[in-house]
Amino acid sequence: MEAEYLNRLRARFEELGEEEVRKRANPKHLTADSFAPLQRPLADEWLKEKDEERKKAAKERREQRANEELEIARDANRIAVDANSLARWAALFAGIALLVSAIALVVSIRRSTP
Repeated sequence: MEAEYLNRLRARFEELGEEEVRKRANPKHLTADSFAPLQRPLADEWLKEKDEERKKAAKERREQRANEELEIARDANRIAVDANSLARWAALFAGIALLVSAIALVVSIRRSTP
């Protein structure tokens, strides 16, 4: 019987929602809709559980965001490594082109002088 009562009461809390349960559980603002003194601790416990669920969900979102940021950083690092490798190859080819043009200049100067 007690478990059934608690389940019904928790279902009622769910129906009312957190804001309304907070109002009705507040002993400083007694109205006709306020919870009975024996129901207040149960309402407080339910509200505490809701707060903990919200905190847990927020923590999970922060962790998810941190994981996404880490994955983005890893992708950016891979892209930077690839770009660095391409830049090294470009510098090597530029050096080879410079060497070839210097050799061509020397050959051209030797042919043009009698």
